[in-house]
Amino acid sequence: SSLYYWAHYDFFNNTKLGEPVPGKPCDEVFASWRATKGWLRSPLNTLVYKQTPNSEDVQCLYRFVTDRRLYARVILNVMHIHFKEHPYNPGPCSNCLEDRIDKIVIWEPLPPGANISSPPITLNKAAQSGEITCLCNRHTGSTQVISRGEQLNLQLIIDSAHAALSYFKHNAPLFEATYEFVHGPLCGPPIIQPTTDGEIHYPYYEAIGYVEPPKSIRCIWEIKVNRERDLWMHFDRIKFASKSCDDGVIDIFLKDKPEPHLSVCGENVSLAKELPILSAAQLSPDGSEPGVTIQFVGRTSPTRAAFKIAWTELFHLPRNKDGTLMTSRLTEGGTPEDTIEACEFACPGEAGLCIPARLVCNGVINCPNVTNSKETSFSDESEELCVRETTPEINWLYVALAIVGIVVLMCCICVCICRKCCRYCCVDD
Repeated sequence: SSLYYWAHYDFFNNTKLGEPVPGKPCDEVFASWRATKGWLRSPLNTLVYKQTPNSEDVQCLYRFVTDRRLYARVILNVMHIHFKEHPYNPGPCSNCLEDRIDKIVIWEPLPPGANISSPPITLNKAAQSGEITCLCNRHTGSTQVISRGEQLNLQLIIDSAHAALSYFKHNAPLFEATYEFVHGPLCGPPIIQPTTDGEIHYPYYEAIGYVEPPKSIRCIWEIKVNRERDLWMHFDRIKFASKSCDDGVIDIFLKDKPEPHLSVCGENVSLAKELPILSAAQLSPDGSEPGVTIQFVGRTSPTRAAFKIAWTELFHLPRNKDGTLMTSRLTEGGTPEDTIEACEFACPGEAGLCIPARLVCNGVINCPNVTNSKETSFSDESEELCVRETTPEINWLYVALAIVGIVVLMCCICVCICRKCCRYCCVDD
């Protein structure tokens, strides 16, 4: 008899765009100290779709990590998703997390401000809290995810029922994405918790001494606002590296709005003088936690730019049936029941805006400027309000101590003179 045999071989590209994880066929880690930005895609080695057990889905985890002393956020753009139709589940992508379909899930393994040694948030826990992004539809657009902390996870999940049939030796990427680590030390804290007033300084003064000036920078601040409050922002000072918007721009974003509500750069810096008041409905259109996002992008010489953004939460006085302001809600004249949400200081004008009394004459304008009949603007920092003739208060305790001290000093001088005179009298006849 004769012996017959044949052989078949293939070459597979096992290149990793990130740092491979030992013991995992397709997991990768992208660290900011290796590259501040880059791109990634589904595994180049399509053997990963064939070598998993039939009962387990193909799962590739891509982790983006940094140190909050270097960067505070991660921006991930997922593009060009090309999942094939599931031969055993041709239904639409109605429930991305629960359906047995090919998908991409993105979540943050650590809550904002948590210690890096804290236990990571699992995919199931993130799904229960709703803080997760799931993509399963085939599209060629882009989906952007901006993390609130310094870590972000992206996981590719392929249903094992058709993984080998659909994607083995399928060279086209199932997805492509770009990533970037942003919000360096010069930006300061990325998230500001709700407060009646606050400020953003750029550059962040505490970081100037030990940070090497970058060639470009991108800062993203999230200002959280108390419910049922309007927000008024204004620039105390602003300076850009040049008049070109390509060199530096400040964008203000509202909730669920992809386009900026307002953009300020060197070309239109005059817009920063009169910023509109943002209403509570604009800050929370869907009833979620109200807030506003401010982004600064400096592409050339970012350290030459400098600005200070101050903001104040405003409370509205309710109106009577005839349209007049319900002044009984003022602290001075209202009852305790009325002053639960008291208006301690009513801003000038007919809008019925209120601020806490402690913000009046504190050196920072907290009320929007209003022009009176003499065409002069006045607010909570107007000279008519803050400049007063005050009589100096006399501290009688200090006066009494001073008098006692002077008397004691005079007595000591008299004693010294008398003793000196007595000494001369004893030796002179």
